[in-house]
Amino acid sequence: MLIGINAVCLGTFFSAFARNEFQMIQFIPLIIVPQIFLSGLFIPVSQLPVVLEWLAKFLPLTYGVEGIKALMQQGQGLLDIGKDIGILAAYAVGLLILAALTLRRGTSP
Repeated sequence: MLIGINAVCLGTFFSAFARNEFQMIQFIPLIIVPQIFLSGLFIPVSQLPVVLEWLAKFLPLTYGVEGIKALMQQGQGLLDIGKDIGILAAYAVGLLILAALTLRRGTSP
Protein backbone atom coordinates (compact mmCIF):
# COMPACT_ATOMS: atom_id res chain seq x y z
CA MET A 1 0.00 0.00 0.00
CA LEU A 2 2.86 2.39 0.81
CA ILE A 3 4.44 1.76 -2.59
CA GLY A 4 1.16 2.78 -4.24
CA ILE A 5 0.85 5.90 -2.11
CA ASN A 6 4.42 6.86 -3.01
CA ALA A 7 3.70 6.32 -6.71
CA VAL A 8 0.58 8.49 -6.62
CA CYS A 9 2.31 11.28 -4.68
CA LEU A 10 5.32 11.15 -7.00
CA GLY A 11 3.04 11.32 -10.04
CA THR A 12 1.08 14.21 -8.56
CA PHE A 13 4.28 16.08 -7.75
CA PHE A 14 5.70 15.75 -11.26
CA SER A 15 2.37 16.42 -12.96
CA ALA A 16 2.51 19.95 -11.58
CA PHE A 17 5.45 20.60 -13.90
CA ALA A 18 3.69 19.33 -17.03
CA ARG A 19 1.57 21.68 -19.11
CA ASN A 20 -0.50 18.89 -20.70
CA GLU A 21 -0.96 15.12 -20.74
CA PHE A 22 1.63 14.61 -23.47
CA GLN A 23 4.34 16.21 -21.35
CA MET A 24 3.36 14.02 -18.41
CA ILE A 25 3.74 10.92 -20.57
CA GLN A 26 7.25 12.13 -21.45
CA PHE A 27 8.13 12.27 -17.74
CA ILE A 28 7.46 8.54 -17.27
CA PRO A 29 10.75 7.29 -18.75
CA LEU A 30 12.64 9.89 -16.73
CA ILE A 31 11.01 9.04 -13.41
CA ILE A 32 9.63 5.52 -13.36
CA VAL A 33 12.04 3.52 -15.53
CA PRO A 34 15.19 4.43 -13.57
CA GLN A 35 13.44 3.48 -10.33
CA ILE A 36 12.49 0.08 -11.70
CA PHE A 37 16.01 -0.71 -12.91
CA LEU A 38 17.79 0.67 -9.83
CA SER A 39 15.41 -0.76 -7.21
CA GLY A 40 16.93 -4.23 -7.15
CA LEU A 41 14.00 -5.82 -8.93
CA PHE A 42 16.11 -7.20 -11.78
CA ILE A 43 19.69 -6.83 -10.52
CA PRO A 44 20.50 -6.74 -6.79
CA VAL A 45 21.48 -3.26 -5.65
CA SER A 46 24.74 -4.64 -4.21
CA GLN A 47 25.80 -5.70 -7.72
CA LEU A 48 25.28 -2.27 -9.27
CA PRO A 49 28.20 0.11 -9.84
CA VAL A 50 28.94 2.23 -6.77
CA VAL A 51 27.40 5.40 -8.22
CA LEU A 52 24.17 3.63 -9.14
CA GLU A 53 24.08 1.82 -5.80
CA TRP A 54 24.37 5.18 -4.05
CA LEU A 55 21.61 6.63 -6.24
CA ALA A 56 19.36 3.62 -5.58
CA LYS A 57 19.44 4.37 -1.85
CA PHE A 58 17.55 7.63 -2.54
CA LEU A 59 14.69 5.99 -4.45
CA PRO A 60 11.60 4.85 -2.53
CA LEU A 61 10.99 1.80 -4.73
CA THR A 62 14.32 0.33 -3.56
CA TYR A 63 12.98 0.02 -0.01
CA GLY A 64 9.70 -1.41 -1.24
CA VAL A 65 11.50 -4.11 -3.20
CA GLU A 66 13.83 -4.89 -0.28
CA GLY A 67 10.86 -5.24 2.07
CA ILE A 68 8.86 -7.43 -0.29
CA LYS A 69 11.89 -9.66 -0.96
CA ALA A 70 12.42 -10.04 2.79
CA LEU A 71 8.77 -11.01 3.27
CA MET A 72 8.46 -13.37 0.32
CA GLN A 73 11.90 -14.94 -0.08
CA GLN A 74 13.35 -14.85 3.41
CA GLY A 75 10.12 -15.42 5.34
CA GLN A 76 10.55 -12.39 7.58
CA GLY A 77 7.60 -10.73 9.28
CA LEU A 78 6.36 -7.15 9.18
CA LEU A 79 8.26 -6.32 12.36
CA ASP A 80 11.47 -7.50 10.72
CA ILE A 81 11.08 -5.06 7.84
CA GLY A 82 10.13 -2.11 10.03
CA LYS A 83 13.04 -0.04 8.69
CA ASP A 84 11.84 -0.41 5.10
CA ILE A 85 8.25 0.35 6.09
CA GLY A 86 9.38 3.42 8.05
CA ILE A 87 11.44 4.75 5.15
CA LEU A 88 8.54 4.21 2.74
CA ALA A 89 6.19 6.00 5.14
CA ALA A 90 8.63 8.91 5.43
CA TYR A 91 8.90 9.11 1.64
CA ALA A 92 5.09 9.04 1.39
CA VAL A 93 4.71 11.92 3.83
CA GLY A 94 7.48 13.92 2.16
CA LEU A 95 6.14 13.35 -1.35
CA LEU A 96 2.60 14.14 -0.19
CA ILE A 97 3.79 17.47 1.20
CA LEU A 98 5.75 18.26 -1.98
CA ALA A 99 2.78 17.29 -4.14
CA ALA A 100 0.43 19.47 -2.08
CA LEU A 101 2.79 22.43 -2.28
CA THR A 102 3.13 22.20 -6.06
CA LEU A 103 -0.53 21.79 -6.95
CA ARG A 104 -2.00 24.68 -8.84
CA ARG A 105 -4.83 26.40 -7.11
CA GLY A 106 -7.70 27.34 -9.33
CA THR A 107 -9.67 30.53 -8.90
CA SER A 108 -13.40 30.21 -8.76
CA PRO A 109 -15.45 32.71 -10.76
